Amino acid sequence: MDSFSERLDDVLSRRGFATYRRIRKFLTRHTLTINGQRALTGGTRVNLFSDTILIDEKPSGLFPDTFIMMNKPSGYICSSKEDPQKSFPTVYSLLDDEILNTQNNLTLHTIGRLDTDTEGLLIFTTNGDFSHRVCMPEFHVKKTYRIILKEKVSEEEQARYIKECAAGFFLPREWNSKGFTCKPSELKFNSDSECELTISEGKFHQVKRMILQLGNSVAELKRLSMGNLFLDKSLQPGQWRNMTEKEICSVLA
Repeated sequence: MDSFSERLDDVLSRRGFATYRRIRKFLTRHTLTINGQRALTGGTRVNLFSDTILIDEKPSGLFPDTFIMMNKPSGYICSSKEDPQKSFPTVYSLLDDEILNTQNNLTLHTIGRLDTDTEGLLIFTTNGDFSHRVCMPEFHVKKTYRIILKEKVSEEEQARYIKECAAGFFLPREWNSKGFTCKPSELKFNSDSECELTISEGKFHQVKRMILQLGNSVAELKRLSMGNLFLDKSLQPGQWRNMTEKEICSVLA
């Protein structure tokens, strides 16, 4: 699927045209057409990248949302606000002012967060509904991380790590995050000190907590993919670019 379509009620609600409860009334009072066909229900699918949308025979002003892929460098926080201690800059400082100031009154945000010392794939968007689908565990969007371990792992121990991850196990409480049993995940080793872990959740410090519970610790961590979207290898740390419609769809594929 290369075409990114959404429910019309999601689009209209997100853009402030009407609340979900008033979508039907809005569509009755106004003539909204998609490629010349009138839409009468909120469940109608619409593609903001390619469809022509008119409201009362005038341009709707419904522009596509922003989707950005960044190769996040280590040493940056994912908060949109500057660090009060000025210890670390924010990833938003890596974006152009033009991007930050032309969001059609929508809020640009990251889909989930990466720790300050974690690198790799980071997505920015103005589409809150898309973010929700990517982050919520029930949608099972997989995220793969490359891990450099502090301690080398023997083949016997590698087999144990893999088995425990495949079964899922309990992670104790950390800071304000409650303890929980992580879902089954996929672990593979590239060497005795490097592995790749694929999870379908995104709890607080989850990858680091999982490795710690297995009896090791993380020296370096980099997110490689989300869903079927892989980090563009041509992007150097700190670089970013707009995503294609196909790439947007691949996150949820």
